[in-house]
Amino acid sequence: MRQNLHTHTTFCDGKNTAEEMVLAALEQGLDSLGFSGHSPLEGECWAMEEAAVGRYRREVLALREKYAGKVEVFLGLEQDILSPLPEEPWDYLIGSVHMLEREGERFSVD
Repeated sequence: MRQNLHTHTTFCDGKNTAEEMVLAALEQGLDSLGFSGHSPLEGECWAMEEAAVGRYRREVLALREKYAGKVEVFLGLEQDILSPLPEEPWDYLIGSVHMLEREGERFSVD
């Protein structure tokens, strides 16, 4: 099985749209592709904006339907330790630590 479950798009710090990533996965012969946009984290330009989460979910789920039978599409989230916990259901979460916080100040660990 060939798959990638750590894929970012223009919804966060990725360079391509979700559909462009699906097409690239098909071109590379992947069996499945999982989207794992960065969870919202206020003040961080690499994270998904809270207002974009619903659009992200709808787009990935629509691509799942559109490309059914060609590539399996998973709806994931890269959940940062400092981000609020998601309320919506996801196929999977990737736990991540991009920053630590001490006395209200954030420090990058990347």
